[in-house]
Amino acid sequence: MFKFLSPHPLCPFLETNVLWKILPPFWTCIIALTTYSTMDRILPSNGTYSSIEYAFHRPQLQSIIDSMNMAQFCTVGFSAGLHLLNALMYATTLSFTCAYVALKCRTQLSWFARIGDFLIWLQPLECAFYFVQNITILVQFITQTAKDNLPELTAAMSIMFLTIIGISVIYILIGLIIIWVKRKDPRWH
Repeated sequence: MFKFLSPHPLCPFLETNVLWKILPPFWTCIIALTTYSTMDRILPSNGTYSSIEYAFHRPQLQSIIDSMNMAQFCTVGFSAGLHLLNALMYATTLSFTCAYVALKCRTQLSWFARIGDFLIWLQPLECAFYFVQNITILVQFITQTAKDNLPELTAAMSIMFLTIIGISVIYILIGLIIIWVKRKDPRWH
């Protein structure tokens, strides 16, 4: 039914030098995650970046905004910028890794490779959700007011992009186990 989606055009790109293509965006993600996790420790306990992302209601977000000083606003702004960078890096890393798993599993497990191809096509959508989520956070912090319906939109975008990331990571882990078993088991050769 969805044969036009498979194989994804990214798969041939990863036939050689896989690690050199996957590691730069992966390490960029790790460095950004470490940086903004460290920066979250500066914020008050109810005002960490995560609590801002998941403030489902306007009054909840407004109380977080009201409890912050200017240095904390700057920290949230910088952290949001790192999150914007990470939106692209997550999508790139997950796309490359899903493509690698799909490429390695295509001959013996074509159905599993098609799942990977579908997940690669979802990564731009994940990036868009993450981008919209961070822009809504930035708008509310620049204006220093929780806008109507933006906290709900922010939380919805967070849930959607984390769902895509979670499914992709589970696919990658299962795929890497399959690839490892294929290398060890002579029946796969």
